Amino acid sequence: MELEMGEFFNEEGEDGEIARLPEELLSAAISRTAPRDACRAAAVSPAFRAAADHDAVWACFIPRDLPPLADGELAPAPHSNKELFLRLSGSGAPFLLPDKLMGVWLDRETGAKCFMISARALVIIWGDTPQYWRWIPLTDSRFAEGAELRNVCWLEIRGKIHSKMLSPNSSYSIYMLFKIADEFYGLDSPFQEASVSLGGRGSTKSVCVQSYDSEDEDGSGQVPDNYWSITMVSRGPFRRQRVRRRNHRPVHLEEGVTLPQRRADGWMELEMGEFFNEEGEDGEVQFSLMETKGGNWKRGLIVQGIEWIHDEALHPQWILELSLLIANVAVSTPPDARLIQEAREGHGCEGKSSAATPRIRAPLKTRQIHHHFDFASTLLLLLQVVDFVLHASAAANCAPISSGFRGVEKSMARKMLKDDEVAVADGGSYDYDLFVIGAGSGGVRGSRTSASFGAKVAICELPFHPISSDWQGGHGGTCVIRGCVPKKILVYGASFWGEFEDSKNFGWEINGDINFNWKKLLENKTQEIVRLNGVYQRILGNSGVTMIEGAGSLVDAHTVEVTKPDGSKQRYTAKHILIATGSRAQRVSIPGKELAITSDEALSLEELPKRAVILGGGYIAVEFASIWKGMGAEVDLFYRKELPLRARILLVSKEILIKVSRGFDDEMRAVVASNLAGRGIRLHPGTNLSELSKTADGIKVVTDKGEEIIADVVLFATGRTPNSQRLNLEAAGVEVDKIGAIKVDEYSRTSVPSIWAVGDVTNRINLTPVALMEATCFSKTVFGGQPTKPDYRDVPCAVFSIPPLSVVGLSEQQALEEAKSDVLVYTSSFNPMKNSISKRQEKTIMKLVVDSETDRVLGASMCGPDAPEIIQGMAVALKCGATKAAFDSTVGIHPSAAEEFVTMRTLTRRLYGEVTQPVVSVQPVRLLTLPVQLCNLPLIGCSFTASYRLQQCTTVWILSF
Repeated sequence: MELEMGEFFNEEGEDGEIARLPEELLSAAISRTAPRDACRAAAVSPAFRAAADHDAVWACFIPRDLPPLADGELAPAPHSNKELFLRLSGSGAPFLLPDKLMGVWLDRETGAKCFMISARALVIIWGDTPQYWRWIPLTDSRFAEGAELRNVCWLEIRGKIHSKMLSPNSSYSIYMLFKIADEFYGLDSPFQEASVSLGGRGSTKSVCVQSYDSEDEDGSGQVPDNYWSITMVSRGPFRRQRVRRRNHRPVHLEEGVTLPQRRADGWMELEMGEFFNEEGEDGEVQFSLMETKGGNWKRGLIVQGIEWIHDEALHPQWILELSLLIANVAVSTPPDARLIQEAREGHGCEGKSSAATPRIRAPLKTRQIHHHFDFASTLLLLLQVVDFVLHASAAANCAPISSGFRGVEKSMARKMLKDDEVAVADGGSYDYDLFVIGAGSGGVRGSRTSASFGAKVAICELPFHPISSDWQGGHGGTCVIRGCVPKKILVYGASFWGEFEDSKNFGWEINGDINFNWKKLLENKTQEIVRLNGVYQRILGNSGVTMIEGAGSLVDAHTVEVTKPDGSKQRYTAKHILIATGSRAQRVSIPGKELAITSDEALSLEELPKRAVILGGGYIAVEFASIWKGMGAEVDLFYRKELPLRARILLVSKEILIKVSRGFDDEMRAVVASNLAGRGIRLHPGTNLSELSKTADGIKVVTDKGEEIIADVVLFATGRTPNSQRLNLEAAGVEVDKIGAIKVDEYSRTSVPSIWAVGDVTNRINLTPVALMEATCFSKTVFGGQPTKPDYRDVPCAVFSIPPLSVVGLSEQQALEEAKSDVLVYTSSFNPMKNSISKRQEKTIMKLVVDSETDRVLGASMCGPDAPEIIQGMAVALKCGATKAAFDSTVGIHPSAAEEFVTMRTLTRRLYGEVTQPVVSVQPVRLLTLPVQLCNLPLIGCSFTASYRLQQCTTVWILSF
């Protein structure tokens, strides 16, 4: 026999091994465990105690998606994240949400969310009929009302909760909370059926809302009318009682029926089932209590609501095994092989102790390792040496940890990456945890998500003005102020001219002239930009981010100097710096280049041009050609290649170990060219501009072929360059490539461990949604304890020409290079129903690229009305790994253009892949350039000239772009 009288931990001295670890590393390790373990860790040593009290640690224990609470629920406001967590988890009672029909609290041991749903939020059959149910005030509940059963013959109560509200990878028990009124009958038989399900997956059990015992005093198998029994049951934060209620007649018992239990607060709880919420679940979890037979009239049930209580967390065996290892390492003693063996076999639990082996007492603690299994295992994961990717430049400045950790002499200040594990530890005290340079899409997202993890964040941005210049910026960046948003507004405006033309055959008669007011459109566009700039500022302010006006530049690895609009300078220090300065339009260096404008100025021209010349074949050039032509201008489009838009390539970066897909399929490029020409835009392929000069009639444009054109406006749409020149990157040692793009690794970290970069300034995939993804991954990695790499597979994109082009996934050529088998191509070319009436000769083209071996759809593209809206849905399908068979089995929406994607049955062509081709590199080898030749595309009914580069590989010739 043994009687435990207490516990005592003899703290290790300040010269112990754990005390030598940086406090920040300990905080990072503790934040990756659970609240219970953080409290245990505080007893290890002063270093652990200080680390466990960090506000950022407790911020990690508060769910990021905790729903907002009703006003006054947390009054007075907590002073720290630890106080907030203890308040939310202390009472076990729900904190009401704004609608006051649902409450939430946190499980104190794990931090998981628990919920209670009011009876008012449930579906109670006949619940709104006073003769069957009535709503009564509740004085002993957080909810104002409860439902009292007056008289029904069929009991059915249903409800639902979205799986996204629950904590992921967590097990829940679902309880109905109720009382039985003084006057009641019929609640004992027949037994009810309770179920919990999600998408057809769930459980069902037999329950009874009236409680009684399984045995009686006289052994008759019946419960006497006056029999009462009380059994105390300890469960969770409450002490609950199993109680017999007096009934009007004896009750026959059945095996396997769940009975309710009485809680200390006087309410009864009836377990309806269990549910495990897996990571990635997305759907409504249905729960119900209903009779399967019915017929007996009932009375006296008072329903408060449904509780979702988090069950005790599961502890895998590997946590125990690693904990034993790190514990022995930390106290500088050899690992006990018997302990490890017992951990593997699941032995050593309470009741199986021996004199030779220290007893392991549940849950997961031994006297030998001071009761910190979960914490210790996390620490081991952070300190393991295998496959560390060390940053060599920092090695000389780093002091090694002492050899107590089994001879491992690696600095915590170095970059440590192992697969998806990132550990960062820097010493020192800073003004901010994070300083962000640039308040564009990536900067704003990175700021507010980092702040949501508890970081102290500041962001700097140039002064706002709706018209761009070198010293005019604004919150929202290029996309909001001088990019995607204003451009799309102009596209909408330009589309109406075609609609007016098409409307005639639909019966609309337009009498008189149709006038277009360019200034009115600009005025409304500017108002929207001003509104959005304010929205972004409010988002940052509501997130607790400090906003600083001015241009930021680096002083060193932890210091940013901000030049204010008045010329004054101020320096700020930060543990981490995030660069999100985007890109800017570039100009071609030709005589008279100052006469041309870029897309920045094109969005705010005082007068709409009547004659426009555009240099460039990218998406910006194509989109502005459509915009100005749609508004009545004469447009000439000059570009170097034979087709507009960039050819589809797959770039491989050895530095960041990713493959980035850029450009568009040749067949789709030809479709765009055909549509542009069909709408009256004059195309000049293979032609460049050589000189611009001012004349009395406008701007004279001279081409490299000797042609001369007079234009009102010349637009340089020749690409964008990373906005990195003024950042003083060399002062901090940040490396850039030959075009000025900041070099980053797969986690968006630069060559300096404390400096990170996202968005266009890194020149990966220059799209707003990609910058948002990169910034979110950054915040999760650095402040969220969730090392996350951006996923560049199947990123959709669009060109908002008129009509638009949109693609997702791989092109035919990329698929042939990536797939290990043949590639199947399905296409559809058709005249949209609307065009059949309007007589517009403009076909819609769709394409699917499929792996013949796996049947997986590798790519999809479309050129035609609403292409971006349709391809966005296709992107979800590709991300989920959809197969061609899944497309074929999907029922289409008729009549619609999108249904073509699920009705393509006839194979257009098969690309043979007997020889595996490497991905296209920047310097392809063994290329053969053929002379310019005429190429026909019968699918779209057009032809064009092109010069192909072919890469020979045995007997198979494959196009290489």
